[in-house]
Amino acid sequence: MKNKLFSLLTSAAFVFSVASANQAFAAGNKVTVNISSMGEQMMFDKKEVSVPAGSDVTVIFSNKSTALKHNWILAKKGTGNKVASAGISAGESKSYVVKSADVIAYTKLIDPKKKGQVSFKAPAKGTYDFVCTSPGHNMIMKGAFIVK
Repeated sequence: MKNKLFSLLTSAAFVFSVASANQAFAAGNKVTVNISSMGEQMMFDKKEVSVPAGSDVTVIFSNKSTALKHNWILAKKGTGNKVASAGISAGESKSYVVKSADVIAYTKLIDPKKKGQVSFKAPAKGTYDFVCTSPGHNMIMKGAFIVK
């Protein structure tokens, strides 16, 4: 009886794991987004990024500045400026990021001429904000992260 039960549970687990793997494969799934700062202009080189819903996203952020530190923060729609303002109180040692429900993913503060990255599961379909939260940068260093 124990062997039949074990066999039945093992078979069910195998079918479930194969189904889950197929679902993940069918969803598409690994997306790499390369984004950079534009030298000393305090701008990202992309104003808009699109990824499939549910994909495993890796953002590789290149800080092309020779003097300024930058980061890349993904936030809920309409909260980019709020997240940046809150980040000031966190200070440079915490990469100007206050962890909150509005912050979905973020890189640490990246030194000039360096790269950083963050990996995360793409959120639900919709439009989100991305922004640099170094003090004052969020006013022009921002964009739309679209999940389709």
